[in-house]
Amino acid sequence: MLINLTHHPSAGWPAAMKIAAEYHYKQVQDWPFPAVDPLASTYAIKAQAQAIVLQILEFQLQIKQELVILVMGEMTLTYQLVRLLKEEGITCVASATERVAKMLPDGKRISEFHFKQFREY
Repeated sequence: MLINLTHHPSAGWPAAMKIAAEYHYKQVQDWPFPAVDPLASTYAIKAQAQAIVLQILEFQLQIKQELVILVMGEMTLTYQLVRLLKEEGITCVASATERVAKMLPDGKRISEFHFKQFREY
């Protein structure tokens, strides 16, 4: 099972990402990436990560399935989550995308992101 620990619910993923998730992980469960106080200390971020990891480990015990965690969000919390989850033997991945920038006639630039794969941390 893939836990989607990001700001992007899986219902809104592009088709290629949904297909890859279903093929590789069978099921996806959305867990919203939490808000991170920009004034929080490193200690507070580590504590926040530890609490989330405990929830994930409890969930894994309940469902008795191998988990893979898609972790993408605020960088310091992402780092702490990936570090702690890997210490517990849980695979963590990121979505790898191709960024395509386009110029609009009015001079504005927009970016599109095209999913390519899930890549392990």
